Amino acid sequence: MAISDNINDIAKAIHDEWQKFNNNLIPDTPIATDVRTKSAAAIRSGQGSTEWVEYMRIFSKGNSQVLDRLVPNPADPDPVRQDARAYLVANGMCSMGTTDQIANGVENKLNLP
Repeated sequence: MAISDNINDIAKAIHDEWQKFNNNLIPDTPIATDVRTKSAAAIRSGQGSTEWVEYMRIFSKGNSQVLDRLVPNPADPDPVRQDARAYLVANGMCSMGTTDQIANGVENKLNLP
């Protein structure tokens, strides 16, 4: 399963929202705000926390297998995936104009086999 597709879908939604906001077509940016708010909470609370899980739900699209891949697991200590998870959370903190680049450092590293 291509988790990277889910991440790119969110990035596109943020980008589209940002464009509409900049063109005064919408009054606020709920997607970007949700990502940033949940990202900040995940960073403050740390990997494996409830806040981390809530942030990663954004990218799981209701799929528990995907969510399991996004949440650190002692049975999956792969440093490449650990770094990708960290990037995914850190990139969510970016401002509205750059949050659409949320896949930076993540690419396809979290995809399921």
